[in-house]
Parts: sequence; C-alpha cells; structure tokens
Amino acid sequence: MAEYLAKRFPESKIYLDKIQATNWDTWKTEAIDFSQDFRWLDDDVYPEELNELSKHNCQNKLISIDLQRNPNQLIEIVKSEFAENRI
Repeated sequence: MAEYLAKRFPESKIYLDKIQATNWDTWKTEAIDFSQDFRWLDDDVYPEELNELSKHNCQNKLISIDLQRNPNQLIEIVKSEFAENRI
C-alpha cells in the first residue's frame, strides 16, 4: 500500500516513511504528543482513548478506518488530506 501511495503521490513519501505498525499493551493515546499536530488512523479505539482525545479537544484528529469493508480507504484518506492541505 505504501509503495502504491508513494508512486501516486511522491510528496507523501516523507509521511509514509514515518508510519509504523505496532502492538499495544497500554492505551494508544499514551503515545500521542498532544502539543503537536497529528492524525490518528485506527480501526479499534477504546472508550478510554476517546475520552483522552476529548480531554485534549482532539476528537477531530481520529480517522476511523475499516480496511475489510473498504480496502482503498487509506488511498482515499491520503487524497483527501492532500486535497485539504492538512498534511
């Protein structure tokens, strides 16, 4: 997926290189620096994590994904983010 996006949107490569999958044994929001701009793509957000986003007024930073339902969703998100100059 990253290769496709990098070919299609060369300017996205600097962002794609920063994305890494990981396994969590704590709340994912603990890894977020709320003083910095961010986007959080996730398919499984817990209520405690939503509460943490709300506490920092960052609910709009969460982008819910479901790649089983929409395998092209990441492509659509990247296109949308670039179109809106959000990244």
